[in-house]
Amino acid sequence: IEVGARWEDWDVNDKQILDLQKPLFGDKYSIVQDRNWHSTWSYNIGVNYKINDSVALNCGYLYGENAVPNETFEPIIPDSDAHLFTIGTDLKKDAWTLSAAFGYEYHEERSKNNSVTDPVTMSPDYTANGDYNTDIYLFALSIGYAF
Repeated sequence: IEVGARWEDWDVNDKQILDLQKPLFGDKYSIVQDRNWHSTWSYNIGVNYKINDSVALNCGYLYGENAVPNETFEPIIPDSDAHLFTIGTDLKKDAWTLSAAFGYEYHEERSKNNSVTDPVTMSPDYTANGDYNTDIYLFALSIGYAF
């Protein structure tokens, strides 16, 4: 059994600055977008159960806090509190190991009801207001050889 916690320093994302150059005239310009993200914690627990010398089962859970405040939330980064559930197995034969895993990540529903500034027109953009749901399915397969 393993238990862990991780702090992520999202506070450094106060602003996003894109330095660009116009293709025809070479003029340089910058687009600055406020982010004001805040630092977060994530917490996890994992279990590895060895059935015998050839087979082990793995499962885990991770909860991750949302870093994006409501005033700068936008669909390009649909961040919300997340729950990740995983299950897998390790199959060993001699020096070889075959590992397979599946993960399902569920993000809590998030609503956008703000006027994030459009970086091109620099005007308020309400067009993406609404409810957002995110589900992520993860598959992994690996082969290892110990020597």
